[in-house]
Amino acid sequence: MDPLLMLLQRLNEQDVDYVLVGGMAAIAHGARVVTEDVDVCASMSSENIMRIVRAMEGLHAKWSRRPSPPLLLESVLDRLEGMKNIYLDTDLGVIDFLGELPGVGDFEYAKRNSSLVPIAPVFKCRLLNIDALLACKRAANRPKDQQSIRALEAIRNWGDLFSLHERKDKDSLNPD
Repeated sequence: MDPLLMLLQRLNEQDVDYVLVGGMAAIAHGARVVTEDVDVCASMSSENIMRIVRAMEGLHAKWSRRPSPPLLLESVLDRLEGMKNIYLDTDLGVIDFLGELPGVGDFEYAKRNSSLVPIAPVFKCRLLNIDALLACKRAANRPKDQQSIRALEAIRNWGDLFSLHERKDKDSLNPD
């Protein structure tokens, strides 16, 4: 299994409350983009932070946006309370835990605008819906987001087109 998917599986195994966002969410919607990390919007409650810590055990998780020397996650447990975001480098790859989606909404917004979907043959996770993901990508508006925006808009437009044709097909099968 892909190491980034293994990170998600570990979150599931510890019952971390999260929603998949970012590049991997775009890929899960069918976009052909490249990502090198996992982005999740997660509850930053003390209980959920402890689940995150347990999920990262044994992966040598270090703060990814700190100067050297890297700080191990376990060494700063007392400072995690009240954090908005947690950015980690692990043995399986980079994972960013976001307490909110800047310019879009908080974790509760992400959870309301997601659904549980199969991500790998062995597990499911909450996936941010395509409209909310587009809003995130537009708010970030980085050069790498532009490719995702174009791909996600095309996927959404094709989905709308197929839905329209499905409704027309059903209507033609059931004439009044």
